[in-house]
Amino acid sequence: MKKSLIIHFTIVFLLIFCLILGKEVIKTDNNTNNYVEDPIDKTSEVTFLAVGDILMEQGMYDWIGTTYDMSSIVSSLELKADLMYLNQESVLGGEELGVLGSNYTFNAPHQIGSQFIAMGFNMISLANNHSLDMGIQGIINTYNFLESYNNIVYSGMAYDQNEKNIIEINGITFGFLSYTSFTNVKDNMEYVNYSAYPYTKQMTEETKQQMKDEIERLRPQCDILIVSNHWGSEFTYEIDESQKEMANYFNQLNVDVVIGGHSHCIQPIEMITNEATGHNTLVTYSLGNFMSSDVQVSDSNPQMDSSYNMGGILSLTFVKNIDSGTVEIKDIVLEPFINHYEDNYTNFRLYLLKDYSEELASKHYRNSFMQGRGLDYYMSKESLINDVKNVIANEYLNLN
Repeated sequence: MKKSLIIHFTIVFLLIFCLILGKEVIKTDNNTNNYVEDPIDKTSEVTFLAVGDILMEQGMYDWIGTTYDMSSIVSSLELKADLMYLNQESVLGGEELGVLGSNYTFNAPHQIGSQFIAMGFNMISLANNHSLDMGIQGIINTYNFLESYNNIVYSGMAYDQNEKNIIEINGITFGFLSYTSFTNVKDNMEYVNYSAYPYTKQMTEETKQQMKDEIERLRPQCDILIVSNHWGSEFTYEIDESQKEMANYFNQLNVDVVIGGHSHCIQPIEMITNEATGHNTLVTYSLGNFMSSDVQVSDSNPQMDSSYNMGGILSLTFVKNIDSGTVEIKDIVLEPFINHYEDNYTNFRLYLLKDYSEELASKHYRNSFMQGRGLDYYMSKESLINDVKNVIANEYLNLN
C-alpha cells in the first residue's frame, strides 16, 4: 500500500513539475473527447501610445495658473499604455529661466514635465525647432530635470552623449533616437541632433552619416528602434519630398517606427517596405499638437488655423515571438481629438473627436474669434471629420 501511494504521489509531482516548466498544456477536444496538445503562448506584448507636440502657449498658462495643474484638461482621455511617447517642444528650462509661451519662444516649468511623466509618458523627444529657445542653459536644465527620473528614455540634444535611450518592457527592448531638421535659434547648434542641414532642412551626406552611425550603434541593442523626427512644413496636411526622403532613409537603416512632428496638424500614416530587405517601417508623419492654445496662427490660413486644434493619438501593440525574437506591430490605430477652449482661452479640455459635439464646437474660441473679425470660416465637428478622413487612411482611423 505504501509503495502504491509513493508511486501515485511521484506521478502527481512529475505532472505538476512539467506544467511549471511550461512544456505543454493538455486539454480535451470537446468534439472528439481526444486529448490534444496546445503549446504555451510564447509571446510577449507591449502596448504603445504616442501623442504630438507639447507646445505650452500663453493662453493655456493663463488658464491653469502657477500651479500648472493639467489634470482637468486631459480628464476626458484615457491615456494608458506600457510605453508612451510625446514631443516636448517647450524646453523644460524651469521657472528660473522664466516661463514663456508667446512670440514663438517657449520655456516650460518643471511641473509640466513631472505631470506628463506621472501620466505615464516615458519616451520623450527633445529635438525640435524650439530646442535652443533658451540657449545652452535651457538644454542643461532640461537634462538635469529628466536625469532625476528612472525608467524613462529621452533623446534629441547632443549636450549629453550618455542619453537614456534604451528601455526594456515585458521582455522587449526599445531603442530611441530623436532628430530635427532645423532650429529657430542658430547659436549652439552642436548641442542638438539634426537630421538635415538646418539652413535648408535637407539631408546632407554629413547628417546622413551621423544618423547612420548612431542608428547602427543602437540597432543591435534593441528589438524595436523608434526614431522621432521634426520635419516638413507647418500648417499643411501634405508631406513634402524631404519627409519622404528621410522616411525612406530611416527604412534603409532598419528603423521600425518613425514619429514625425512640426506641422501642427495631423499628417498621413503609412507602412514603408524595403524592397531589397523586406524590412517594414511604420511612419506617422505628424500627430499634430497635443497641447497648444493659439486661436490665430499668423503664418497659417483659416482652415489650417482650425486644424491646429486637432491632434491624433496613435496606439499600437508590439508582439514579440520569444523563440524567434521577431517583433510584430499590430492593432495600429489613430484617434483624433480636439483641443477645446472657449472665449478668451478658458475651459480647456481635450476631447476625442468621436465624443465631441457640434454644441461644443460652437463654443470653441476659434469660432467666436473668426466671427468677431467678420470672417465666414466656421470650425465644426463635421468639417474636422472630413479633414481627418482625407488625411488618415481608413485602415488606421478610429472615429467610433
